[in-house]
Amino acid sequence: MNRYNRGSKVIIETIFYDTSMGIAQPTSANITISYPDGAVGSNWPFDGSEQQTTTIALTNTSTTDGTWATTWDSAVSAPGLIQWSAVPSDLTFGVNEGQFLLRGNLANPTAVATTL
Repeated sequence: MNRYNRGSKVIIETIFYDTSMGIAQPTSANITISYPDGAVGSNWPFDGSEQQTTTIALTNTSTTDGTWATTWDSAVSAPGLIQWSAVPSDLTFGVNEGQFLLRGNLANPTAVATTL
């Protein structure tokens, strides 16, 4: 399982395949990312008790190898397990899913609310 530090920009890549396992080229695709809430609140730090989701359009980064990708800013999340699901415009190409671990602690400057 991939691991990233909270506050980093995470690149998520995926490839869609057709029913004969050839690389598919849908006209568009979106990814939904589910993450523990990282908002500063009364239970801060790292409550993460509520899951949040965001949906982002994927970009076709290579028409030859079929790679679709996006960059996600992990600063909105508390540390924990991050899950994603990529859905192409043509569902015959299937749905891809994955997950990674987002690390963070009180020494992570992104994780601590500051005031000047």
